[in-house]
This record gives sequence, structure tokens and C-alpha cells, in this order.
Amino acid sequence: MAASRSETILTGIILTTLSAIGFGLLPFFTYHAKASGMNTWDCLAGRYLGSSLMMLAIIKVKGHRLAIERKTAIRVSAAGIFAFGMTSAFLLMGYTHAPTGKVTAIHFLYPAIVMLISIALGKEKLRMVSIFATAASLAGLMLITLPSGTERMDTLGFIFSACSSVTFAIYALSLDSHLMKALDNSVLVFYLSLSSGFFFLLIAVLTAMLNGHPAISAEAFMPMLGMVLVSSAMPASFFSLGTRKLGAPVSSILSMFEPVTAAVTGALFLGEKMSSSFALGLALIIAASTSISLSKMHAGKSSL
Repeated sequence: MAASRSETILTGIILTTLSAIGFGLLPFFTYHAKASGMNTWDCLAGRYLGSSLMMLAIIKVKGHRLAIERKTAIRVSAAGIFAFGMTSAFLLMGYTHAPTGKVTAIHFLYPAIVMLISIALGKEKLRMVSIFATAASLAGLMLITLPSGTERMDTLGFIFSACSSVTFAIYALSLDSHLMKALDNSVLVFYLSLSSGFFFLLIAVLTAMLNGHPAISAEAFMPMLGMVLVSSAMPASFFSLGTRKLGAPVSSILSMFEPVTAAVTGALFLGEKMSSSFALGLALIIAASTSISLSKMHAGKSSL
């Protein structure tokens, strides 16, 4: 029994880490999609509708039942639009008003928000390892995303970034609910993606009607495919599975690998400069994630 529980926790750690890496590659695919003529709403609509089609194919292959109760459908759709989908929207809007590093740093305050909400609701106990992991992770993120030169953040950039951290914290906590856990993971991600996709498609259509639409070249296909497969369907599924196995607070902290991936990808492929503080920030994040993961496995529980 103990070995089985440890394997479950280890699986959750691996899935959540892989999810963070997949999400961390999103800026790379988004950059190339926009360079090919797509706007923010096009990217979001294509990303989530494409993900829903991928999940639908998986559901059909597995032979799972797609129908869900009306109450569950409403709850999942609300989480899909206002938490799952709007997190991406707030991030992309934040990037247009502020340096990417500062936006990312503020967004990743969400593990602390998750933990505080969980403690306030009596679902989690305040432990030293949780405090250390959160503090070290946030410190590492600040070092990695530390802006240079004259970069500054305006009011809208701060608001959008803060909103993204709140919406993702709500999403992470919603995945830890009994209602969400009762659904098959593929079915859950399908409805989350579908509701978000149609919502952003509506915005994209309205935007095109009001402002016209730029020409989209065939070059946008590959970046969009990457957004759908690598940075949407796969990481969303893995994060959902990982959260079911570990709980929202732990999965949130392990997601700190996302900005690490984004920073490395930007430096290697997008010509972005990596600050000298990157190595120290990376070490802090890995140390924090490792400590909380080992503590989780040692305790043999679903939350710290």
C-alpha cells in the first residue's frame, strides 16, 4: 500500500513538471503564430478549440462517456472560461503593457494564493516546508525574471498580471474539488477547452467585424499545432492529473518549472538575453520543488 501511494505521488510530480514545461513553451509558439498574422484572440480560440478536438479524439478512442450532468457542465464551463481560459488572456494582455519578466513573476504568485486560500478554508496546515518552498520559489522567480535597463510596468500591466495569478489559483483549486475529480480527466479537459475556445472565438469574430482581420499565412499552421499539442492539450491534461494526485498547493509549486522553461527557450530560440541571476534563480526553484516533493512523498499524503 505504501509503495503504491509513493508511486502515485511520484507520478503526480512527473506529470505536473512535464505540464509546466509544456506551458513554458507557449510564448515560443505564440511569438511565431503572431508573426504569421494571428492576433491574441485568434491564438486563444485556435489553441483551445484545437485542444478540444484532440481531447475528443482521445475520448472516442478510450470509449468514455461524453455526456455529463447539467450542474457539472455549468460548473466546468464557468471554470473553463473564467479561470482556465482567462488566465491565458490576462497573461497575453499583460505582455502588451509590461515587461514579460515582471508579468511572469507576478503571475507566479498564484501558488502562494492557492496555499493561503487552502489554509483559510482549513484544507491545509501551515508547515515550514510549505513556507520555505513558496518563499524560495518566488525568490527564484524574481531572480530569473529580474528586468534590466529602463523596463517598467504600467498600471494595466500590473492589473492583468495580478488577475492572471488569481484566475489560475482558482482554476488549480477547482481541479481539487470532488466534482472535478469525479470526471474522467480527458472529458474534463475537453469541456474546459471547448468552453474557453467558443468564448474566445466569439471575441475573435466580434473583433474582426469591428476592426477587420489581418491576413493569416500558412506559416501560422505549425506554431498553432505546437500551441495545441505541446502547450495546451498535453500540459492541461498532465496538470489536471497531477493536481488530482498531489493536491492544488503542491502542483502549483511544482509548476514553477514553467518560467524556467520559458526563460531558457527565449534565450536559446528568441534571442532574449539571460541575466546573470538566472543560475541562482533556477537553483532556488529546483531546490524548492525538490524539497516539497520529497516531503510529499515521505508524508504519503495528498497535501502538505
